[in-house]
Amino acid sequence: MTSIFSRIFRYRQSEGRTPREDYFTETFADVLCKSKLFKDVFLMWLFDELELENIRSIRLETQKRFGNLRPDIFVMVRVTDNMSYVAIVESKIDSCVGEGQLEAYDDILSSYWPNAESRILVYITKHNEDVGEYEAPDDVMFRPHRWSELYKKFAEAKQERPEEVGALEHELMKLMEDWQMNGNINAAHLRAFTTCFDTGIGDRLATIPYDTWHDIGLNDVLELSGKWTHQWSYKGELYSPTIQPYGFRIWMGYRTDRRDDDWNVDELEIPSPCVTLCDYHGVGNIDQEFQKPSDDWIGPYAVEGWPNEIWVRQPTQRPIYGVPFEEYYENFFQEAFVEIRDAIARYQ
Repeated sequence: MTSIFSRIFRYRQSEGRTPREDYFTETFADVLCKSKLFKDVFLMWLFDELELENIRSIRLETQKRFGNLRPDIFVMVRVTDNMSYVAIVESKIDSCVGEGQLEAYDDILSSYWPNAESRILVYITKHNEDVGEYEAPDDVMFRPHRWSELYKKFAEAKQERPEEVGALEHELMKLMEDWQMNGNINAAHLRAFTTCFDTGIGDRLATIPYDTWHDIGLNDVLELSGKWTHQWSYKGELYSPTIQPYGFRIWMGYRTDRRDDDWNVDELEIPSPCVTLCDYHGVGNIDQEFQKPSDDWIGPYAVEGWPNEIWVRQPTQRPIYGVPFEEYYENFFQEAFVEIRDAIARYQ
């Protein structure tokens, strides 16, 4: 059963009046204004140092105009000692941040409230997004977040204070689930991804190796030449820039075409995670210069139909029943990336 908000959105969208992000922003803000539980959660998540018992007044507005700018959500909290806490929340679900958008919001926070105790710019997205060369000024705290983080906070609050949970709280969380903003992956999602390359699930799946790559710290040990090649919206895959001085790239993603004794997608109906070192456009020669990272890698050129994939790492053990798919995939990518990092250290 889908959320009532999802059903309402279909009608609003057909009238051509409200895009998805604006719809969610208005729905989200309206629920916060009516739900003390979720408003408390949101404020504590937004302002770490805030003590709820000291709050004297709260302003929460959507599309508040500052000259030609209209941030998605503006929040100002005043506390008993007359200090102010101010935040601008820019929400993205389907689109990307505009050029100069974050810098413009910095200017609003700095110029309108120079004496505020806390000035925070929150950029909250459905999946991970690189904000490029943006750097927040010293007087503004920049916080990139995902909607799944807030969803989990709401879920924890529902368990801790069930007597305060009503229909609005339930329906908002159901809407976030319907629109895959909760960060969870289930078997139905994976079947959809495997059979028809569901783009929403592809985005979520691609976030797992991307985050794990940065958690492992591979950027600190690799010399990267060029840009990341994003193909997430097609089937959850990503190429790294060229790794210097070896001239190879790292492909990370999921195989929906894997059919062998260890993993057959026709039977399992879930994609196999995979990491490869590839001789991209024939510029590398790593089968001679670079030994395979561990015995768990196969190659060189071991996968039929993949002429450029020299070393390939894919699991032989299937997911264990009861273990979340996210955890299974995260563990696989973590092991593969650690092995790449260690192999590079040995070669150097």
